[in-house]
Amino acid sequence: MHDSFPSPYRCPAAFSPLPSPAVNNQNITSTNKIIRRRPHNKTSTTTVTRMSFCVLGSGSAGNCSALLLHYPNKPKPRVILIDLGLALRDTERRLRDVDLALHMVDHIIITHFDSDHFRPAWTNRLKKMRSTVHFHLNHWPHANRAGAPEFKHETFDDSNSNNKLNKNSKPFKLAPGCTLHPFTLAHDVEGTTGFRFDTAAGRLGFATDLGRVPPHLLQSFNNLTLLALESNYCPQLQEASNRPHFLKQRIMGGRGHLSNEQSFDAVRHIEKNSPDLRKVVLLHLSRECNSPGRILNIYAKHPDLSRKLIITNQTKPTNWINIDAPDHVEMPGGPTVHTQHHLFASKTNHP
Repeated sequence: MHDSFPSPYRCPAAFSPLPSPAVNNQNITSTNKIIRRRPHNKTSTTTVTRMSFCVLGSGSAGNCSALLLHYPNKPKPRVILIDLGLALRDTERRLRDVDLALHMVDHIIITHFDSDHFRPAWTNRLKKMRSTVHFHLNHWPHANRAGAPEFKHETFDDSNSNNKLNKNSKPFKLAPGCTLHPFTLAHDVEGTTGFRFDTAAGRLGFATDLGRVPPHLLQSFNNLTLLALESNYCPQLQEASNRPHFLKQRIMGGRGHLSNEQSFDAVRHIEKNSPDLRKVVLLHLSRECNSPGRILNIYAKHPDLSRKLIITNQTKPTNWINIDAPDHVEMPGGPTVHTQHHLFASKTNHP
């Protein structure tokens, strides 16, 4: 276990206080150590009092993120994975790095079944796990080929299948105190799925591999506390690359991926409708046709927004991002911690 990626629920030894330079709200931290909080006496045992989010890796070689839901009087959180696009052993290693393990996973949500979001090699392992795998009914043909009938799974569908303009799916209770609002997005033939997680601790919006930003995404991603959104490519680098023309058209043609500019415009719109937005996590950067520097140049004129950025990469997990419910207070006399804020998701950024 690496000190670089602390447990999201273990209470560390006491440290000297060091106030955060980037966030002035006591209910969110992006830390190299975790503060254990004590709930208000009236908090229900099924109320999510902390939401923790970490991207294990994101890019064309594989995607996987972790979301933890913490409850009062429960020593361990509910563990949710989003996508299984990393190799099994690589996922296990990265989970250990952030003090988790596969046997702790309660739910797995699949955005779509491209191989960088679900590797078929996971099927045999999933048959031995207690986790429930959730995916959109539109993806059943791919899920069936990937072996879904052999592992525990649940599907969700559109809220009104007779209305083709309605891209929102039925919200459902994913876990105690957490409602999941899925919606479909354009990507290749069968599309992908975006999500909004609603809890008492806050709202997380998650969307990747979308060819464009539709109105129903912007409508769903309102009053967010945390946003995770794709920022895949720089159009200039894409055009100048040696990629074949058909691939460039697939990526940039409205059913592929979001450019940095498209992502930035969406982030600004979402921020205006999310006064409590604390962090923006950028996903799925192209290693060939993008760079953090290109993204930072776009955000440079908006320093308040750029300070919220966390840019993920393919090989290293991000820090845990912890968001506490407003009625949670730090334990009197309890440990305080060093708080560090890092823009780039790289292990070298950790002490």
